[in-house]
Amino acid sequence: MLLLTERDKQVFVAALHERLTAAVDNLPDEALLGSVTVFDGGLRVVLNRAGMAFRQTFTDVFYNSETREIRCSTLNSAPYMLRFCVTPDHKAAVTSTRGATQMDADQAAQHILGIMLDVMNRK
Repeated sequence: MLLLTERDKQVFVAALHERLTAAVDNLPDEALLGSVTVFDGGLRVVLNRAGMAFRQTFTDVFYNSETREIRCSTLNSAPYMLRFCVTPDHKAAVTSTRGATQMDADQAAQHILGIMLDVMNRK
C-alpha cells in the first residue's frame, strides 16, 4: 500500500497555492479580478466581477493535517473536501467530494476556480 508523507502533502498544498495564484492572475474574462491571500493556515481565493451590479465570491482553502484533507468553503455554496490519494506513478493527488476524479495541483486549482465561477454565474 502506498502512503503519502506529511511532506508530500505540504508540497502539494504549496503547489496548489502557486497554481491558484497563477490561475487568478490569468483570468480569461477582463471583467474578472481576483486575488489569493494567505491567512492563519489557509488561503482565501477571491473573485470580483465589475459591472452594473458588483459581484464577489471567495473560497477559503485549509489543509488539515489531522483529517488529511483540504477543506474548501465557498461563499454561497456548500463546503467540499479535496482528499489526498496516490497516483499509479506514486505522486500526490486529490479527489473532490464534488465528484472530480484524481487531480494534480493544476487540475485542483482549475476545479476550485470552476466552482467559484459557477457560483458567480448563478447570482
